[in-house]
Amino acid sequence: IEAVLKCMAAHRADRTVQELGLRVLVMLTDNIEAQVKVGQLGGIQCTIQAMDAHVEDCKVQEQGCRVLCEVAVSNAWNKMNIGKEGGIAAVVRAVLQHVADRSVAEQGCRCLCSLAYYWRNLPLISEQGGVRAVVAAIAAHVQDAKVGECACAALLGIAGYPANRPNFATDGGISAVVAVMGAHQDHVGVQEKGCRLVWVLSEDLDLQEIVGRHGGIMAVVGAMYHNRTAWELQGLGVTALCSLARFADNRELLGRIGAVGAVVSAMKAFPEDRVMAVQGSLALCYLSCDPMNALLIHDAAGVPVVVATMCRHEADRDVQESACWAMCNLADTPASQEVIMMAGGVLAVVRAMAAHPKDRGVQ
Repeated sequence: IEAVLKCMAAHRADRTVQELGLRVLVMLTDNIEAQVKVGQLGGIQCTIQAMDAHVEDCKVQEQGCRVLCEVAVSNAWNKMNIGKEGGIAAVVRAVLQHVADRSVAEQGCRCLCSLAYYWRNLPLISEQGGVRAVVAAIAAHVQDAKVGECACAALLGIAGYPANRPNFATDGGISAVVAVMGAHQDHVGVQEKGCRLVWVLSEDLDLQEIVGRHGGIMAVVGAMYHNRTAWELQGLGVTALCSLARFADNRELLGRIGAVGAVVSAMKAFPEDRVMAVQGSLALCYLSCDPMNALLIHDAAGVPVVVATMCRHEADRDVQESACWAMCNLADTPASQEVIMMAGGVLAVVRAMAAHPKDRGVQ
């Protein structure tokens, strides 16, 4: 490693030396010890200098992004150093300048994803155009699932910092994710990361309506219908729909697009899953605030599913509370009350109250 770095430092202006040196560093940094050593010996600075000296060369940029990603993946100190030494700006510039190159786009997104998992880098990534770079990569390679998955992962990391989320609306991040999810509906990796990102963004009250308006609801429902047996994806989808349904203006659209059926199907398919039970019951609770959705829930046999969930998770107070809220909202008409009674809902509620006598939420 030391010999490679010395050679690169001595021949900074030689494009071929820099590209080959970076290639060797990629191969050498396949273990944690080597990643630490590259950081300690100045490999981060050397890589960034190579990228700065050969901005126009897409091969140098690709290999530079690879090296920075490799040394950052398991080492917080290296992540911090990359941000401090200007590595984020170098990666963003590489992606924007060579966005038509698939490899640069993929490796740049992969690197930004890795760097986003160090908290001090998060504001830097946003300030230096990280969201804009990832959106550009998606736009240029929307049909490439690998680039799409790496891009969604990068955006997910960036969105982990709440102050970065408004940039998703201004820089086109929401529309980009919806586009890549629409292009790869059967790709579980893309759909999982996309659903998780929609969920994270919709936790921001200022973005709930924007996510819905830009196609986030349709993207999540589509992901769930196309990947019915993917357990983690279904859980993320239900959680995202639950979050989106908290915003009253989204509820009519959620019902129209098929969110009720998606939630009920997920709860039926994975009855043992606690998160699915809690989030699914809450989603039905929020959705049923819209009278038309309440009818859709009854038509989809949502009430028996909620009752079955309560019976299966009797000891779980969160499940019981969420399900009781759903029952409360669904019992607003005599016809609904009859359905709940026929399904055993009254007994389920009584049993929940008896099992959790000191829990204020359940009571």
